[in-house]
Amino acid sequence: MIQTTSSAAFTIYLSITLGMVMALWIYTHYRSKKRKILTNEKELFICEFCHFAYVDEQVNQLNLCPQCGLFNKRDKD
Repeated sequence: MIQTTSSAAFTIYLSITLGMVMALWIYTHYRSKKRKILTNEKELFICEFCHFAYVDEQVNQLNLCPQCGLFNKRDKD
């Protein structure tokens, strides 16, 4: 049997745990870069009354704010 001190065993345990956390973080970091965001014909609107930012798929001249229910006009033409 291998004899170790308590401080050596704790150091080994801590380094293995931190190594696993670091490996998991690196894996999720590079995995998130591979994802591609596919966009539809959407546009970002900001309500003139409540200043709520929302994305609307229906790019009409007037659209309805989902938070306060007021109509907002489209700035770009």
